Amino acid sequence: MKSKNLFFPACFAAALLLTGKADAGVAKLQYQRAVQDAAVADAAEIADNLDAVTADNAALVWNEDKTLIKVITWKSRRSYENYLLPYTQTSSSEANVVWVTLAPRIQEFCRDYMRAHPHASRAALEHRLKQRLGLHPDWSYDVFVELWVSPDDIFRPCVDPSPADTSCDLNFGAELPQVKNIQDYHGFYQNLYYGSFRAAPGVPWTGLGYTYDWGNHRGEQGASEFILSPSSPYQIDAATPTAEYCAP
Repeated sequence: MKSKNLFFPACFAAALLLTGKADAGVAKLQYQRAVQDAAVADAAEIADNLDAVTADNAALVWNEDKTLIKVITWKSRRSYENYLLPYTQTSSSEANVVWVTLAPRIQEFCRDYMRAHPHASRAALEHRLKQRLGLHPDWSYDVFVELWVSPDDIFRPCVDPSPADTSCDLNFGAELPQVKNIQDYHGFYQNLYYGSFRAAPGVPWTGLGYTYDWGNHRGEQGASEFILSPSSPYQIDAATPTAEYCAP
């Protein structure tokens, strides 16, 4: 990765912050450059500070009996009401997995953003969140959904998918990993890769355990990301509109 000229000119960023109106062409170009950059990872991109799902990680949010952790997914209202609210477990299909971050990381991020930019519009907030999470600027999201899940039902989307690790490797080892309810993890991983970069408009998936932040001029490491295994039970704790979720 480490592509040049990925980030907004300062005047464009300022205009977005004040008005909430991004030049669609500039944002899409920036996003496409991020997709191209993420398609090839190298050792310099490996992070060693990924959030780990371990009992001694004090940053995690546990339920009262310490059996479930809270994770977050950002959805459109329609997607939430149609695909999460009516159910109590994730789809059995490997093609319809749920991507999540660990609470309270993304809330901390967006609250910090609003504290630093108290007059930012809702559009500006949503745009910055899309950048942070490696999402297309045209895609729509309305609510942050908080879910209680078992740590045993979480894996990291990289070649070494253990959620207890704090970094990801570039290549599979001699022994292929096993992931709950995924028949062939090597094949699943390859499908993620080709689906991310070959199908338009593409997704800047790093494969290194973190989202590609295409709005941070200091580097592309965004939030630590995870996937819920197919057929994983979950309990919905809350579904909160974006602006309310991020209010300081």
